[in-house]
Amino acid sequence: MSILGVIPARYGSTRFPGKPLIPIAGVPMITRVLRQALKATLLDQVIVATDHEEIAREVQKTGDYVMMTSSNHASGSDRLLEVAKNIEADIYVNIQGDEPFLDPEMIDEAITYLQNHREWDVTTTAVLFLSKEEWENPNRVKVLCNDAMQALYFTRIPIPRTQSHGIPPNVYRHLGLYVYRQETLRAFGQLPIHPVEKEESLEQLRLLMAGYHFGVLLTEHDSPSVDVYEDVKQIEQWMIENKCKDIEGL
Repeated sequence: MSILGVIPARYGSTRFPGKPLIPIAGVPMITRVLRQALKATLLDQVIVATDHEEIAREVQKTGDYVMMTSSNHASGSDRLLEVAKNIEADIYVNIQGDEPFLDPEMIDEAITYLQNHREWDVTTTAVLFLSKEEWENPNRVKVLCNDAMQALYFTRIPIPRTQSHGIPPNVYRHLGLYVYRQETLRAFGQLPIHPVEKEESLEQLRLLMAGYHFGVLLTEHDSPSVDVYEDVKQIEQWMIENKCKDIEGL
């Protein structure tokens, strides 16, 4: 099976314009994400899909891994779909461009998870919440699962309601890596934006609300993400604590 990894990289983020180019300890974030994706053993090819020439130029410093796409896409998966119209594959992996230390083993595990479970249309990844404060944070997306680890809902609000002072069961912090079967990604492109997707601003709800099945891989390969500008300093501190090699600028 041919497997294509795509890193959507939009310049004009509402909350954080120019986010892919923000330096993390002196290295642009998109470069860090690309380096990690290239370490995954199951990806036959990796493409950064962007709408901005400056991002494209930065990617080309690493190699010929870029494709220019429209600036009108509503989501990363819509951008992935444009790439899929030009490059055919059996499986498409949507790799989030705001997780500069994404573990390549997690990419391989999520791909294998889809290959081993015919009942899933898409697989995605999640980790355990470490604190109730993290669970309550609207910048951390939650996925509520049944006992078979099938996604029931994705949201920014803290669900399910808890009667205790701890984190409720069956809810996890969504990491946002998606592994699509070819036919599922094509179906995504034919579906209209769902009202719930629009309200939550979460693209995965388009397929979920249409009845497609998401398998959620609970992983230990956690990595910090950049949702807002303040997260950059937290990630650089995380680099120091985890003794990352390229922290000369800190």
